[in-house]
Amino acid sequence: MVWAMKWVWIAALMALAVLGVGCRSEGKAKTKAHRKAEVKAKAKVESKAEPKSKAEPKSESKAEPKSESKAKAEPKSASKAKAGQSFGVQMRAFWLLLTCPDGVALPPWARERAAVAAHCKRVREAVAKHRTRYLAKARPFLAKLRPAGLPQKVLYPFGGADLLSALTTYPDAKEITTISLEHSGDPRPALTLRGAELDAHLTAAGKHIAGFLAYANSKSTTLMKLQRGPISGELALFVAALAVHDLEPVDLRYFSIEPDGSLRYVDAATVAAHHGKRGKRRSSGWLRPSSSPAFANYELSYRARSKGGAAASARGAVRVHRHIAANLANAHYKREGPLALHLRAKGKVAAMTKAASYLLWSDDFSEIRRTLTEQATFMISDSTGVPPRYARAAGFTQTTYGRYSGCFFKKRFVRSHDAAFKALWAAQPRRALPFRYGYPDRDGHFHMLVATR
Repeated sequence: MVWAMKWVWIAALMALAVLGVGCRSEGKAKTKAHRKAEVKAKAKVESKAEPKSKAEPKSESKAEPKSESKAKAEPKSASKAKAGQSFGVQMRAFWLLLTCPDGVALPPWARERAAVAAHCKRVREAVAKHRTRYLAKARPFLAKLRPAGLPQKVLYPFGGADLLSALTTYPDAKEITTISLEHSGDPRPALTLRGAELDAHLTAAGKHIAGFLAYANSKSTTLMKLQRGPISGELALFVAALAVHDLEPVDLRYFSIEPDGSLRYVDAATVAAHHGKRGKRRSSGWLRPSSSPAFANYELSYRARSKGGAAASARGAVRVHRHIAANLANAHYKREGPLALHLRAKGKVAAMTKAASYLLWSDDFSEIRRTLTEQATFMISDSTGVPPRYARAAGFTQTTYGRYSGCFFKKRFVRSHDAAFKALWAAQPRRALPFRYGYPDRDGHFHMLVATR
């Protein structure tokens, strides 16, 4: 037996030697010029590749674009495998628990609970109502406004948890970026809830989802409070948006923004290092979130839901939503700061904003206004969008829909901009708007502003 085994090993080694010789012989068949060309090409690729460090891969271009052509270019590292820790499995379980999609069974620990059944009924009804009462009107209306050839990247400052409106306004976007004071949150605590605790927190989350879908809008103070507790309010409204648009999560990762604007994905070591800590509030008047600093900014990959066991390729491309927790006031959003550099690297974008507290009217937010006027080729908003004087200076033409008789706020607004908006609406023919888009005006009228150039 020993000798038999020895011969087996000898035979295996001889086979490997033959293979090795074969490989070397094939290599010798190449000319010296051919090998030099390969080495030169490989060196050229490696010199251009980003990141240089394998330990800290980035997903965005490090260099600030020096021209418009460079700004349009995709970051060189975008095609590389994602780094950091994936929370895709947890996010899918969170989506399942919060939205109860048809045809997918709930986990055993939730399936038999009456409160969970009531939650599922509430959310499914809210999704169905939003589709018939809002989406059926808004989607075809907005489709007629969008010109051909729009950028596939969307920027939505002051977006809160409103992935819903972004998907309604730009359903074909490949990348959506929302920015607000709220942290994204962690999906995992919700999955640890059991019994009465699960009932109470899931019922509260379901009510928030239903209220959000009823108005396609949410108050800032509500969003601030939803950062606390085992069920992330931001994530709950994000997955509700997926449910309305019949989409499903594919992957979830978190990131921070480097000084050069590139992204560093959060790895397991970073998650562990921040365990037990709470994220920092982005404004002095805001509440701190329950989640750790690791879960401030997220990147959600999603695609159309599977229909009848359809292959992934039949469900269209995987698209991306990034939410960034940031204060966009000039004191925090610097022209050459990490977030501004990150946004600038995107090049031209389609943009939107709504119910944005008229912050773009204020000179305290002039830098993010400048980002919009420099990079947006098309923008849809309510009256909280870019005021006429800045839009005209940037070469935009603004077209009005609905009626506008004055600012929704009774205080905290710039009267000169309010007067300019009233004059803008008065100077154009009245165009019907069959649904609410952001704030109404002070008399309750729906209104919308479309900026093109």
